Amino acid sequence: MIPRYQVIPRTLIFVFHRDRVLLLRGAETKKNFPGLYNGLGGHVEHGESVLAGAERELFEESGIQGVELELCGLSIDSTHPDVGVEVHIFRGEIDREIAPIASDEGELEWVPVSELGRLPALPDLVPFVERCRGWKSGGRIFYAVADWNAKDGEQLRFYV
Repeated sequence: MIPRYQVIPRTLIFVFHRDRVLLLRGAETKKNFPGLYNGLGGHVEHGESVLAGAERELFEESGIQGVELELCGLSIDSTHPDVGVEVHIFRGEIDREIAPIASDEGELEWVPVSELGRLPALPDLVPFVERCRGWKSGGRIFYAVADWNAKDGEQLRFYV
């Protein structure tokens, strides 16, 4: 019998204020993605809903709470053949720029969306932020599959 493919659930959160998005520049001491910009988020804990995990991660990494988070995308990272990562991508809007708390995960920064392409970042950051920023409440979520071992142009594929 062929073993079933399994995924680890994670959250990725983009909080917007006007033309800025809150990003985390990974600490240089991090095992994964040191020094690179990304949204906030992390693993969903056992017994926790995906939304509760996103709210918890947002608070732990930034001190921000009470933001209405909406699921706008799902991405499967299928780089590894045995276990993948299922990323639940959320967006939120706030009406004022909140000074985030310090985090062991790295340095938080409000970044103008127009400057994203100039940052050292994960390769899916810009397309995910663009889709989340343009997403309308109640709209259809987007789907993506990532395989970072694939040849250029096929590493990140979007559906819908």
